[in-house]
Amino acid sequence: PSGKTKILDTVEDVWGSGEYSDITLNARGGQVKAHRVVLHSACTNLRGQLSGQPGQSIDLDIDICILNLVLTFVYFCKVCISHVDLQGVARAADILGLVDLFKMCKQAELARKSVTPQNCFELLMMAEDIGDDKQKANIFQVALDNFSKAKKSQGFKDLPFPLLKSYICHPDLRAKSPEDRMGAVMTWIRAAGRIRIERLI
Repeated sequence: PSGKTKILDTVEDVWGSGEYSDITLNARGGQVKAHRVVLHSACTNLRGQLSGQPGQSIDLDIDICILNLVLTFVYFCKVCISHVDLQGVARAADILGLVDLFKMCKQAELARKSVTPQNCFELLMMAEDIGDDKQKANIFQVALDNFSKAKKSQGFKDLPFPLLKSYICHPDLRAKSPEDRMGAVMTWIRAAGRIRIERLI
């Protein structure tokens, strides 16, 4: 085996045994031993909290079962996640700064959900967060084709202004009239009152 393979095998072995662990992660419901060098390499949001002191511990607002799944990914570069745990793992990945794992979870969530006029904007924002342009285009088309229903959803009211502008001004929007478009904009404004009025001025 190559030197790289030997190193990976060693990392996997020490994770399973807890050997040479030099940091404790305190989660909700338990704690787990880990290795500072591995966490520093993988978890960008933890780097500022890692010190050189032996026996360091870090408190995390993450369930212990979810944390174990995340650390399995960190040490083994693979993990099996049930659909029940997807949101929890995505949240933990976001907290720790595991960008690739976060994107994988969000993509899996998107793949499981059927796009409807009622949830299209919620899914659109998920696709934008993970940079999935293909999914974003498909979901945006559903929103364009179902304007009368989509504009009534909570997701529409939560749209950031640049996305609202792209949607309302899109030439393929299935709106009955310019007044219909303006009515949707007024609904969006009323959802956050004066703050959005000031944003538009």
